[in-house]
Amino acid sequence: MASSSKTGVGRGRGIRSQTSKVSPGFVLKDLSGPKAAPMDHLAALVCNMRLEDNECEVEPVKFAFREAVKTDDELNGAIDLLISRSLQEDGFASTAVQLCADLSDVVAESVTCRSAFLKLLQANYRKKEEFRRERPPVKWIGCVALVCHSLSKIRMPDNSPMMPIVDTALDCILSCLGSVATAQELECAAVQILNVGDILLAYGNSNKMSSLGQAVFDVIIEGRGSEATRQKLLCVVEMLNKTRRI
Repeated sequence: MASSSKTGVGRGRGIRSQTSKVSPGFVLKDLSGPKAAPMDHLAALVCNMRLEDNECEVEPVKFAFREAVKTDDELNGAIDLLISRSLQEDGFASTAVQLCADLSDVVAESVTCRSAFLKLLQANYRKKEEFRRERPPVKWIGCVALVCHSLSKIRMPDNSPMMPIVDTALDCILSCLGSVATAQELECAAVQILNVGDILLAYGNSNKMSSLGQAVFDVIIEGRGSEATRQKLLCVVEMLNKTRRI
C-alpha cells in the first residue's frame, strides 16, 4: 500500500509527547484519565496506533473492539473508526483491513464484522469522484488502499479472494494511472499492483489487465511520477511480461 508522506500518528506507546508529529485530522487521545466508555476507549487506541511495528498494539485493539460492540450501530461505529483513519492515512489501511479480517467472527445483533466492513467500504467507494477531486487526493488514495488490502487480506471460506473486489481493485488502480493522475496516485498504483498483482493476474479481466499493462508502460515512457515510482512500475512490467499480460 502506498505509504503516506505524512508522519504517522505517534511513534511510541501510550500518550505521546507534545513534540510528536500527528497527521492532520487526528487528535491523539489521552488514555490517562478515568475509565472511558468502551467505544471511546477503542477510539483512543485506534487513533494512537503506530503505522509500523504496531504488533504489540493489535491485541488490545481487538479486545477493546469486542468489548465495545454489542449492537449493529456500535459495530458500524467501530469499523468506521478504522475506515476513517485509513481515509486520512493510507498507511493505516493495511492494519485496518487486517483487524477486520481477524475480527470477522464478531457478530452484533444481526451483522457480522466482515459484512459490515464491506458495506461501509462500498459506501465510501461510491464517493470516489468526490474524493478524487480533492487536492491532494488523500481520501481517494486511502480508499484505494482499503480496497486493495481487502482483496489481499479478506478471504472466502475456501481461501479464495472475494471476487467482486477484483474488478473494483482493477478500476481503482487504472484510475490512479490515468493521464491526469497526481504523483501520489501514481505511487499508490505502483505499490498496490505489487501488493495484489498475483491476484489480479489470476482472476482479473483480460481486457482490463491489458489496459493496465499499457497504462503502466505509458507512465514509464512519459516519465510521470517520481523515479522511485517508475522503478516500482518497472518491476510491474517485469511481472506482467512473465505472464504475457503486456
